[in-house]
Amino acid sequence: INVQNDDPTARVLELTDGKGADLIIETSGAPPAIAQAADMVRICGRITGIGIPAASETPIPYKASMLKAIDWHFNMSSSYTAWDKALGMIERYADVLESIVTVCSDLEEWESVFSSMENETSIKPVFVF
Repeated sequence: INVQNDDPTARVLELTDGKGADLIIETSGAPPAIAQAADMVRICGRITGIGIPAASETPIPYKASMLKAIDWHFNMSSSYTAWDKALGMIERYADVLESIVTVCSDLEEWESVFSSMENETSIKPVFVF
């Protein structure tokens, strides 16, 4: 969903027949997007926060979250130096990683990619945009 062209909440509700998404992964850290996630997720849905806001405190729509029984999960599993290490390993061991990534596909081919994982014919699929 291109948020420059469409209202993401309206589009998600349209795509889910008004139910909302099972899972929202918030990667921007932008306060409006964080608040909007609660509008997009279904009742008893889950929101995973990965984006880091600039401010030390960011409001979360508590009442809406309570009324929809939303599970909020927050993830921070690495430091900035870990990114440098990971990128260095990718560069050094590119040949090994190429043997692990067994499928590179467009997002439109998601069904066949997921099928290949279920059938154990692929190890690590990657969607290329």
